[in-house]
Amino acid sequence: METLRAAIKKNPGKARLQFELAWLLHKSGRLTEAINYYRNAAAIQHDYFQPRFNLGRLYMQRNNHAEAAKWFGRAAEAKPDHFDCQYNHALTLIYSKQYEAAETALAAAVKIGKMPGRVHYLRAVVSLRRGQPALALKSYRAAAKAGHATAEVWARIGYLLLGQKKIREAEAALKKALAQNPEHGLALANLGGIFMRKGKIIEALPYLQRAAKALKKSVGVRVNLGLALLRLKKYRQSVEPLKEAYALTPNLPLLQIAYGVSLLFDGKTKRGSKLIVSAVRAKKSMADLLGGYLAPLVKMKKLDGAIELLKAILVGQPSNRVAKKNLLILLRRRGD
Repeated sequence: METLRAAIKKNPGKARLQFELAWLLHKSGRLTEAINYYRNAAAIQHDYFQPRFNLGRLYMQRNNHAEAAKWFGRAAEAKPDHFDCQYNHALTLIYSKQYEAAETALAAAVKIGKMPGRVHYLRAVVSLRRGQPALALKSYRAAAKAGHATAEVWARIGYLLLGQKKIREAEAALKKALAQNPEHGLALANLGGIFMRKGKIIEALPYLQRAAKALKKSVGVRVNLGLALLRLKKYRQSVEPLKEAYALTPNLPLLQIAYGVSLLFDGKTKRGSKLIVSAVRAKKSMADLLGGYLAPLVKMKKLDGAIELLKAILVGQPSNRVAKKNLLILLRRRGD
């Protein structure tokens, strides 16, 4: 190092000397000094690839992705056909949320031809983040075709096909994902959702239960799981997933209805009624979902719960004669 320092002192305009000292400092872990000498080398010789590339790697290791993207971009200007440079440039642009520039870098990487599956996967990620689901689906399919047919890729394909209402194709893709990773949360959640739509609640249940374990913060999975348990008359079991969903996002009318109903069956009538009425007031059509729970509540001798359910129905449907008649009957039975 001292020999190089002396040589640089005599010839400060030689980029190669600056780079060699930077490399030695880099290998010895003296990264701040290494960065300075890499910068010197890059400034002296504007088409010098290696110091620019090494600066990109250093900043990437430090999780300074915006700075890493800048240096990988400058390195790519010197060597546009260098795959690792274009790939890392795209990756750091994605990490720093520069999605349009990332797509340009990925298009360059595709032309080079290395790791096409992985590159198409990243293009799909970028398209999703740019709000372009159709392009994302195309890229995920290209990734699978090029050999990057991971569980994540198939799960995303299934999810995007669901968005296009291509249920049969989506189901096949999700099953391919689960064949590779039986506990893939997104695949489990969406396959469970498909069975729920088909009315195959018993088939949906195990997928939703496993999805809830895999996706700790998913409100949708917990709502679907709670609804499945309610429809299978596993009323008390439905409370916990719905309680977890409510803790995450309390303002969803469908969740309030489901959680409220589960609480009525659990004997927590006041709390359940408050949630149901709140949901119906926010969206009167929610009252349509309540009628099927009246008979089970009465059968289980949850008379107070049944009365509150009918009152909630009348909030949304004040002219519902059947609900009014049943409410009077239950109030007399309770002695009111």
